[in-house]
Order: sequence, then structure tokens, then C-alpha cells
Amino acid sequence: MQRGLTLVEILIAVLLSAILAVIAWRGLDHVARSSQQLVASTDRSQRLNQVMSQLELDLMEAAQLRQSGQFALQMMSFPIAEGAESSWLLLQRAMSEQLPTRAPRWVRWEVRDGVLTRSLSELGQSQALLSGLRGMELRPIGLALAQDPRSPPERWSGLEVLIVMQNGQRLRRVLSMRD
Repeated sequence: MQRGLTLVEILIAVLLSAILAVIAWRGLDHVARSSQQLVASTDRSQRLNQVMSQLELDLMEAAQLRQSGQFALQMMSFPIAEGAESSWLLLQRAMSEQLPTRAPRWVRWEVRDGVLTRSLSELGQSQALLSGLRGMELRPIGLALAQDPRSPPERWSGLEVLIVMQNGQRLRRVLSMRD
């Protein structure tokens, strides 16, 4: 009758335990990394949605100036495929009653060096909203453009915005410019 375990049996048990521990560690590590990537992706998507919502609000505010004849919009957009460094959109905002000079107010959206910024003329400073961009394309839309591609911004019904991140993620939105 044998009492206890032999050295070989103990070594085999330790080896099997070590193999199981390595497998379990890799599984837990994979779950932790996946969770971090999911949180980062969700944050990035949420920031993109916030940026698009703010841009749409700025467009709608500018479009409300159409009735007063003060509407102004300027835009420079380059195709992302051509590797453009900068695209920008300049929108006139309603005049401020609080400012001493009832000068027109502007908001400027710009992509330069991979960073999307929003600047307000009355503050004289820019706010970086999103980084890691490859570019932003802007394309006016509306029935007036079908008839005349050089139709002035006053006749556009919206703006198609394409934002492309450095990692290739793309976000395309059509933003309304209805009064």
C-alpha cells in the first residue's frame, strides 16, 4: 500500500496548476483590455455627437438671421482624400444686446493639424472640441443647389458634414438650416 504522493505526481500537479493560471490570466487581461477599448470608443462617439449637436445649433441660429437679411455663412472645405490641413466654416450669429458695439458676432469651426476648434468672435478665443481628426468635409445641400450649384448660402437647406478620425472612423451627418 502506497502512502502520499510521489515527487513526479506533485510536479505534474504544479505544472497543470501553472498552465491553468496562465490561461486564466490571459482571459482576464483580454476582458480588461476590451473594457478599456469599449469605454474609449463610447467616449469618442459621445464627443462626436456633442460636437455635431453644437454645430447644428450654430447653423440653426445663423439660419434664423435669414428673415432679417443678416444671414452670412462662409465655408472652405477640402476633400479629405487630398490630405488637406484645414477646413473651416464661419457663421454669423445674432447681434448681442450686452455688447457695447452692436457688431456682428461670428462663430468659426475649423480643423487644423487634426484638431477641431470652435471660436466665438466676442470671446476672442478658441475651444478645442475634438482631436485625432484626419479631416472634415462640408457640402451644402438643398433644392436650390440642384438648379444652380453656385447658389448662395441663403438658399441652402442644410449642410452635410463628414468627420473622419485618424483611426478611420467616419461620422456623416446632414444638418438642417431651416428657420
